[in-house]
Amino acid sequence: DTNMTMTATSRAAQLRGPSVHGDAVHGKAASAMSYHARGLGCTLRRALRTTRNRRMVLPLSAARVEEVQLEQAEAESAPSLQELAKALELAVEREDYSAAAVLRDMLRAAENADPVISAQRALEACIREERYEDAARYRDLLAEIAPPPPAQLPPRSSAITRGVRVQVESFFVPAHSMPAQGQYFFAYKVTIINEGDITVQLRSRHWHIADANNEEEEVKGPGVVGEQPILNPGQSFSYTSACPLKTPYGTMKGVYEMSVLDELTGQWSEAFDAEVAEFGLTIERELQGG
Repeated sequence: DTNMTMTATSRAAQLRGPSVHGDAVHGKAASAMSYHARGLGCTLRRALRTTRNRRMVLPLSAARVEEVQLEQAEAESAPSLQELAKALELAVEREDYSAAAVLRDMLRAAENADPVISAQRALEACIREERYEDAARYRDLLAEIAPPPPAQLPPRSSAITRGVRVQVESFFVPAHSMPAQGQYFFAYKVTIINEGDITVQLRSRHWHIADANNEEEEVKGPGVVGEQPILNPGQSFSYTSACPLKTPYGTMKGVYEMSVLDELTGQWSEAFDAEVAEFGLTIERELQGG
């Protein structure tokens, strides 16, 4: 149901990779740009310290304690993946491509060292290549090593408002998805049934869409799929639409604005919102074989 226009990939986007949003890390991100220089400095200091230790013939236990303390200090000062990604984004915005290249390599190295990210990438590759048995194994591995995800809603819902029932069911579409680029394509089928004793017309839609990163989007517009169906008592209307996400899980909910036909005047009078209960958009059913 959302706009599917794709943005041309620029050199900056190639260096930047998936963008990281949020001002919370903006302050720390700038300092991460110089982390590679600090890293070189730490290497030099470690080399000098080793040389001094050899000359002074320090006891091994004392030398090891100092080494551990140094490693702990470096680990505490190392920027997080989010900070590195934000620093990379800032470097690209400044067109400092030399720094951006260094930060990109640091980010890749940090991601490759993260077992959760490695498993997620393997899972995405399996889905992209339609190797769903292997994907299920990586899914199980992630369930063991990754932090517990938020509870996922089922891919279907049903709600009734003033006799108007709205039923929805979603499904993942691998053929139109590119997980490696963070593009997941979902379709959903909606059935609207007039179970009441009044005639209604669907005038507009209002969706709230959220992905697994808690990025939200609102979509409003007249009718659905170019139509504003009129439903007499007992009639129904079905349509199928689509929603792209940047994550393999998300949610949708919303309302349809319905107008009521006044039988005496023949005019459309009052309006009310027919609820579309929240439902999930997930690749899970695909991994389980439908």
